[in-house]
Amino acid sequence: MIATTSSDEKAEQLKKLGAHHVLNYRNDPNWGETAKSLTPDGEGVHHVLEVAGPASMKQSLKAIKMDGVISIIGFVGGGLKPGEQPPSFLDCLSTLCVARGVYVGSRAQFEDMNRAIEMNDIHPVIDSKVFKLEELKEAYQYMVSALLLVAASVVRSGCSSRLQLDCIALLCWRCSAQTLTRLL
Repeated sequence: MIATTSSDEKAEQLKKLGAHHVLNYRNDPNWGETAKSLTPDGEGVHHVLEVAGPASMKQSLKAIKMDGVISIIGFVGGGLKPGEQPPSFLDCLSTLCVARGVYVGSRAQFEDMNRAIEMNDIHPVIDSKVFKLEELKEAYQYMVSALLLVAASVVRSGCSSRLQLDCIALLCWRCSAQTLTRLL
């Protein structure tokens, strides 16, 4: 597995979690080519989980192997720089890959996912920092600052456990204001 991040601290954590290679996209703006070179015979990666959106899609297209899949999950990387063009359908065609959007899902799918997590004894990585609901603004700022490794917990007053149903867990790299508004 090849992971990307913007900090050495997160890189160390990703290695501890099992990443074989960690690329810092701030230090290596051509991380897609680097990722491809790390694969057997430089053929490229089989599957890219694209969470940054247009800001990194060009690099994902450089990393992907022929007939590989790019799952577009989010747009936390923001928009493009002024004058920069987004990748086109022709870019996907020229790499012979599949690019598909992945929707977060319905409540039923969320409940199915939670059952699968419990049945398979999966333990999501949650940032050690916990915020009270009254500190929601600070929690959002923490996520936006890119200090967050994987997830943050926002706990309602009087909630004794992160796992109680009345707690809100924001399991995302960084959430938009629109997402937070919907959660509230």
